[in-house]
Amino acid sequence: MQLDFFNKITSFFKEKGTDTLRERRVLLVCMGLSLMVWFFVKMSQTYESNGQLTLSFQIPVGQVFSEKPLRSMPFKFAGTGWQLLRTAVFREQPSLDFKLSGAATQVISRTDISRKIEESLRLRLVELGQDNVAIQLDSLFSKKVKIELDTAISFANGYFFREAITLSPDSVVIFGAPALLSKINSVKTELLDMECPEADFSKTLELVNPDPSLLTFSNIQTAMRMAVEQFTEKTLTVPVMVLNERDSVRLLPGTVELRCVVGISRYQSVSPTDFRVVAVIGNDDAVSTVPLALVRQPDWVKSARLSPQVVEYLIVQ
Repeated sequence: MQLDFFNKITSFFKEKGTDTLRERRVLLVCMGLSLMVWFFVKMSQTYESNGQLTLSFQIPVGQVFSEKPLRSMPFKFAGTGWQLLRTAVFREQPSLDFKLSGAATQVISRTDISRKIEESLRLRLVELGQDNVAIQLDSLFSKKVKIELDTAISFANGYFFREAITLSPDSVVIFGAPALLSKINSVKTELLDMECPEADFSKTLELVNPDPSLLTFSNIQTAMRMAVEQFTEKTLTVPVMVLNERDSVRLLPGTVELRCVVGISRYQSVSPTDFRVVAVIGNDDAVSTVPLALVRQPDWVKSARLSPQVVEYLIVQ
């Protein structure tokens, strides 16, 4: 191959042409060779550059970080032009990996980082944003907590939940340091912001990890199911019960009108016996009226209202 290259150069100079043309060819070749020599000399020299150093850690089995470790820092390094060119072309992020011991507290010194840079990156450390990196470890513990649905659902279309929203799974196991786990009693889902649909609806939701660098979950998603139906208003006549009755008391009226909003599927089955309206008689004989209170209603009933809300009472001798 070297011989072919030499022959091509020789034939290039032997081509027919004027002396001026041959001189220009010689000049171009010499300039090209000079440029190549200059380029290789320059690329072999050492230069300094600034960058961001990424740190990763190998933790012993059965241990976790108790405090968030430093993951990156600015640094100045020195290397040949070839090394800097490779970093720029391939956009390589300088990264170091450290294998940690089982000690609860340990420090990675500037000397350790400098040696690692020379061994792994073939670069020389000039300046470091922080001289030492402190590491805090603790034993790995787990805790099972409930999953809370984070919702912002509007009900502008006459549809409501037919039954409670279900999550599957409804709990998650969290792994982390004991001090961190003691502060967590539940985990929220991502926010579900929507208008109530007009048919049963299901969706997979991501769980929100409050600190992904220190905590891990047994699962990162939950399946949400929402059973919905259209609701409408129904009017019932409900008797009023008397509490704290001192003597024979007669209420005027003895029944009240109760308006409630119920799902279409339960419209026919809802009855006055599903509700309890009471009147509490006080000790003030000068008062002849008493307020009413709705003390029992099904969970699936929406916005129950009484009419009237106050009744008169008479003491029967």
